Amino acid sequence: MFNNHNTINFNLNRLNKNLCHSALVPVCLKKVPSFLCLKFLFLITLLTISSNPAQAKTQTLNLKTGWNLVSLSVNPVNPAVDSVFDPLITSGEFVSVWTFNAVSEKWSTYPAAIPGVDVITNIEVGKGYWVEVHTSSNLDIAGDDSLPSGELDLTSGWNLVGFPLDEPKEYSFFLANVPLTQIWTYDSNAGEFKGVEFAAGTSTTTREDFSMIEPGKAYWIYSGEAYTLGPVLGTSMEGDKDVSPFRDHTPPGAQVPWTPFSQGDEDIGGDGFFDTPTTQRAMTFRDVAETGWIYINNLGSGVLNYNAEILNPESSPWVRILEYDELDETYKQVVTTSGSVSTTSTRLRMAVDRTQMTPGHYTATLSITSNSRNETEPRLITLHMDVASIEGDYKLIAQIDTVNGKKADMPNPRYFLSLYKDTDDPTDDSIKGIIDENRSLLMPNRFYMAGQYYETQTNNFIVSGSLMLPPKDTQAGGQGLNPYKVDLRRDIILIGDRKGADDHGMGPLDLKGEYRETIINVLEEPIYISGTFVAYRINKKATTMDINRKIAFGSAIPDGTAYVEKTFNVPPEENVLITEVDISPTIVHNRPEDLLMTLTSPDNKTVILRDHSPGDVGKVVYDEDTEPLESLDLFIGGDSSGDWILRIEDTNPGVAGELVACSLDIKGTKVYKVTGRILNVPEGTIVTLSGCGITKTAEVDADGNFTFTGLIDCNYEIILLDQGYNPIYLRLTVDGEDLVLSPIIPEKIQSPNPDFMIGPQLSGEAPLEITLTDITTLAAGNSYSYDWTVIKTSAEPTADTLLVDQGFKASHTINTAGTYQVEMKIYQLPDRSTPIHTVLKSTKIVVYNPPLPGADRLMFISTAGGGGLPAAKKEVIFDSSTFDVDRYPLVSTSPVDEADTDVFGGLLDVITLTNNLKLSSSGPEAVPVRDGSIDSAHSQAVNNKRIFIHIGMGQPFIGTATSGGLKMSVGGKP
Repeated sequence: MFNNHNTINFNLNRLNKNLCHSALVPVCLKKVPSFLCLKFLFLITLLTISSNPAQAKTQTLNLKTGWNLVSLSVNPVNPAVDSVFDPLITSGEFVSVWTFNAVSEKWSTYPAAIPGVDVITNIEVGKGYWVEVHTSSNLDIAGDDSLPSGELDLTSGWNLVGFPLDEPKEYSFFLANVPLTQIWTYDSNAGEFKGVEFAAGTSTTTREDFSMIEPGKAYWIYSGEAYTLGPVLGTSMEGDKDVSPFRDHTPPGAQVPWTPFSQGDEDIGGDGFFDTPTTQRAMTFRDVAETGWIYINNLGSGVLNYNAEILNPESSPWVRILEYDELDETYKQVVTTSGSVSTTSTRLRMAVDRTQMTPGHYTATLSITSNSRNETEPRLITLHMDVASIEGDYKLIAQIDTVNGKKADMPNPRYFLSLYKDTDDPTDDSIKGIIDENRSLLMPNRFYMAGQYYETQTNNFIVSGSLMLPPKDTQAGGQGLNPYKVDLRRDIILIGDRKGADDHGMGPLDLKGEYRETIINVLEEPIYISGTFVAYRINKKATTMDINRKIAFGSAIPDGTAYVEKTFNVPPEENVLITEVDISPTIVHNRPEDLLMTLTSPDNKTVILRDHSPGDVGKVVYDEDTEPLESLDLFIGGDSSGDWILRIEDTNPGVAGELVACSLDIKGTKVYKVTGRILNVPEGTIVTLSGCGITKTAEVDADGNFTFTGLIDCNYEIILLDQGYNPIYLRLTVDGEDLVLSPIIPEKIQSPNPDFMIGPQLSGEAPLEITLTDITTLAAGNSYSYDWTVIKTSAEPTADTLLVDQGFKASHTINTAGTYQVEMKIYQLPDRSTPIHTVLKSTKIVVYNPPLPGADRLMFISTAGGGGLPAAKKEVIFDSSTFDVDRYPLVSTSPVDEADTDVFGGLLDVITLTNNLKLSSSGPEAVPVRDGSIDSAHSQAVNNKRIFIHIGMGQPFIGTATSGGLKMSVGGKP
């Protein structure tokens, strides 16, 4: 191409701009040596280009009148030359396009203006193009979803090339390894050519007019030899942990099996291999981490284009990519981002938000696709996030806003609060807490709290407690803290959650929420205090606990013949709900591998502390400075009261030893139990206890006994809501000891006429469980037997279900959709030949099939007379996941039609729902209608019935509204 590149002198100020008119360019290309043609073309080049971010997949070329030197940064959706330039061709602005093949040293053009010159068919990434237009124009080039190739082959000599960049890159990094001697481009703003020249065989510049390779521009590069620019994707992030003693150094990229590593090391991602930062394919966000960086490098040369995307972002809403918006100067959360890298590196900032996340471990996947020449598949990075529970120690600061509704003018209390999981029932979400009286002002005694996570799949919690101070003159020695002559009561409620993304000045494990306090008996009326709180976590482990410490003194350890046992007794009045157990035996033995040592709890759970291990003896604190063979966590959640037994056995004769002393520390919260008895109710009757932020249920046994355990000092209410009995509400106070209630005798509901009750609901999805309870007034002192018959009243015949020789209460499960009635027969024993009463209930039980998986529910129940008892029920399935009475988003995919009447016994007046669902307060018109209209016959039918609509949205029950003949409930199950 160029015979002597050293003779080139591109100085626009010394040359006449009119040396080559644009109309003569084809002649120039045909007849004039390539060196001169190139010189003329450079003189008339004017280019301005802008490129949208790579993810937009659109590039805009701002072309000026005359010749423009351009390159592509996107892969055109249709690379055909007439398609790329179609807008200019159609408008008449297009003249021609030219490019140069460095291998053949030949020009090609479109359209074919000169015989013998090759015709351009496709416009390609990596090539430079001369484009001529009549007038200044903008050309938008739509790109596909693929990343432009980063490989570029340079020949020895001059190359006309372009680079698929999304932002300018320094040539000194970008082309650092290329054996080039010159780079030339044209600055349209300055009106002069600019070049970079290097001293022969060196990287020392003798001329440097620019430093950046810009997207959309084309460049003439002179290479001293053939060279391939090829990007290689490299990523780096936190590597696996290797703590002392360190492993031998391994070659970069080599996979080392994890098995030989020692305790204290960490295999991030748990792939079973030791990963350096460059081979790591996992990222972990620990408790306090909210952001992390993934570095992306180009380990090769040229341009590495990449696209990073969070896979299935809807299932991983907790993680996002933070992308800096230079216009707004803020970070924005995105699920995908793109970029390009030369020999420098870039980094992705990943961010997690634990707000509204339940404690646990979460994973997501980041996919990185690139034009790396050595990777054809996306590189997958597994993202791990741990959400800690709210357990720990906190410094809590309450902001008092109002007292009895008036603006407060009082100090803000500060408390030291310990929170921990209540493991009394491992299936529930209970929490317990203690406000430390020694570190908290205005807290005279230890303040116990209890509660729960009140919303599933979140960290939202509520805890409350009550402190009772008896009058000073009723306490021993008159040293009480209550100067009043009545009990002083103080209730505190905390309703909170984890710190949110917008809560500045707080750590990711800090808590915030509402503070409520009630003080009773200071004034005639209760004092109500309200405000907010922030709680700063100061320790990840709750340290304020009630501790039982029991000591045992020395005994000889029999040598190979027997064993020694030490018993630690915790009396009932010292019982705690266990959160931690530590045991510290001091042993003298010259052959410790002879010993087998176990600890057994009062509920017969046994933990092996050591099993003939060679480890040291002496004074050892198991679960603090020494790890037992089996975890002492087995005891967590149990009651501490009773006998704890430490057993030490020497199974190998020859060396004697001694247990010098031992201490047992049991940590937890003092808890108590409430026991009671309910007379004349069936076994399995449910009793509910609520108070201090908790709700517990218990079943009565065959003798009517029930027990509630794990209760802190507080005020509670016991509730019995059992079918056939009047409700019972019993208030009680737990105050430092177990409580035994007097027998409870519920009042049975009785009807002067033979009758029975059906519950708990008259309609629902199959299988539907019903309870039948007789409420007939019967003579005392006699024995009775019952037959219950469940009768299907739908059109389809079926055998009746007979429950023979039952008590006054019976249960039954209906598994088939339809409408049902129930008949009761009462026999006075010993005669079962003839019933003394027979009652066929007119009440209809409606059972319908469950909805389609994943579908929303909209049920229609029509009722005809009978005191408003349901006569029929129909479910319609919809394709919408939301419902709003202010719009009409629902489309029936299973409309009600006449064919359904066999299931509902012909009792359902047919109502078809389409897009239009309207609710109003005008009475019978407030029904679902088709196309906004309803015929007169239909209206008449509606006037004689009540219509009930239930919308189940997979969330807690919201409420019920009644309007004329329409009743609607939203949320929960019908």
